[in-house]
Amino acid sequence: MVVPRTRTGASRPGVLLALLCCAAPAGVQAGDFVFADGFDIDLANAYFVSTGGLDTNNGTRAAPFRTIQHGIVAAFDAQRHTVVVAAGSYHESLVLIDGISVYGQYQDGTWARAPDNTTVIDTAFAAGPHLRTVASGPIYNPTTFDGFVVYGGINNVENGNSYALYLAGVTASLRISHNVIFAGRGGPGSLGADGAGGASTPGATYSSALDAFVATGTGVCNSVNNRAAAGGGALVCGDLDDVGGGNGGGNNCTPALSTQASTALSPASAGQAANGGAAGGGAGTRGYDGAFNGSVCTVPNSGGTLLPTAGGDGGSGGDGNDAPGVPGCATPLGSVVDGDWSGDPLLAGGGNGTNGAGGGGGGAGGGAACNGGTCTKDLLGGHGGGGGSGGCGGAGGGGGSSGGGAFAIFITGIDSGTAPQVIGNLLFLGDGGDGGGGGNGGIGALGGAGTAGGKSGALTCTGAGGYGGNGGHGGHGAGGGGGCGGPSFGIYTSGIVGADYCANANNVSVGGFAGFGGAGGLSLGNPGGAGQAGVLAACSFH
Repeated sequence: MVVPRTRTGASRPGVLLALLCCAAPAGVQAGDFVFADGFDIDLANAYFVSTGGLDTNNGTRAAPFRTIQHGIVAAFDAQRHTVVVAAGSYHESLVLIDGISVYGQYQDGTWARAPDNTTVIDTAFAAGPHLRTVASGPIYNPTTFDGFVVYGGINNVENGNSYALYLAGVTASLRISHNVIFAGRGGPGSLGADGAGGASTPGATYSSALDAFVATGTGVCNSVNNRAAAGGGALVCGDLDDVGGGNGGGNNCTPALSTQASTALSPASAGQAANGGAAGGGAGTRGYDGAFNGSVCTVPNSGGTLLPTAGGDGGSGGDGNDAPGVPGCATPLGSVVDGDWSGDPLLAGGGNGTNGAGGGGGGAGGGAACNGGTCTKDLLGGHGGGGGSGGCGGAGGGGGSSGGGAFAIFITGIDSGTAPQVIGNLLFLGDGGDGGGGGNGGIGALGGAGTAGGKSGALTCTGAGGYGGNGGHGGHGAGGGGGCGGPSFGIYTSGIVGADYCANANNVSVGGFAGFGGAGGLSLGNPGGAGQAGVLAACSFH
């Protein structure tokens, strides 16, 4: 049975001992037995523990030990089977030992047992990322833990569980009875990492060195005047995808009227296509050559139709695609892995956006052939502008992990062993840790800007170079999925046969909160899905 409580303003109530067993008769002497709910406590062969004792004492009624764990170890070493503990707060954690029974609620001095005596164990120890207050290894011989108030730890470690009682490899020989157990709090899930943003490279910056010019050197025009195609923005994205921009077209000797002879050796190139399917921008067309006699330009034509002297602009690269969204954690129940409860492992993150393609290079402008008159040199046109690179896609955000669980009693059996006895306990369920949020998706980069080609300037018989095309923008990475909230269980078992702790064993569970699911990571494209809330249950058998 679970008795709910509200989350706002919730606090741990005062210790309730109404479920604990009856008081022992006053004045128990050595050799007497105390009967408690069908089992007996042999004080004649017991070790005694009190907050006023010392671990250097001999553990008798008159000289009790100070710590419960010391009493357990002493009983094991002396081949005794019983440790009785006086009322008080014991700031320690325990590891139960096979065959050693431990009973609380005794009165220091008289060693009478009464239900209004409160014996508290309130310190958890770390086991990896998890916290355990009372733990055990395998139990094969009769072992009882009865009459205590146990507090689970508050775990702030990512993905860490909190176990008030952690009972590993136990059998029907173990009895957990008449305790008041406050489960603690599970740790938060880890946050997914944010995805990195993409990058891009513009085409080479315009300078006057790209402008049209009069050939130099020997002859009317010679090869020292040739300019190679160049200027595309170079970039290889992280997935080894070359998304560089195309080079602007170059110029060469020797121009010839109404042909593209002076732009033939180094034409502009197209931008690089991206692996994700975005097409590279096309190369700009080459300008046509005119002629010049020192004072008069002859424009290129074909059958009376004028031909362009200016180079064409490069085309823009295609855009990348945004990565599709990913779901958050959808399996909050979790499972036992290597002896501990585990939520979903770290979710796969959001996908990466695909890359944009490079812009095409601008075509070179046509030149002008020297055809007599007062001219002595050919003219060469403007160089084409470089295309910008494609933008790299943004990386996906990492997935969040599940929050840690809060367990009042956690039990694992041996080879599908028989169920230990868990009877008459009052369980205050704890708080499951919130699931970790997914990381934000990285922003896909804008494509690199294409740059201007060379100008024709005062050389009016020549053509200007075309602009390089802009690169396509990279797709945005998807946000990572959120982790599931951690569970809050009263009694959780794994590998146990015949457990029936909530229906017929007089165990009562109160309150508790499952952790919230982690939010999905944000994205300018597709966000990640949120994780589901954790599970809240009095009993869960596996």
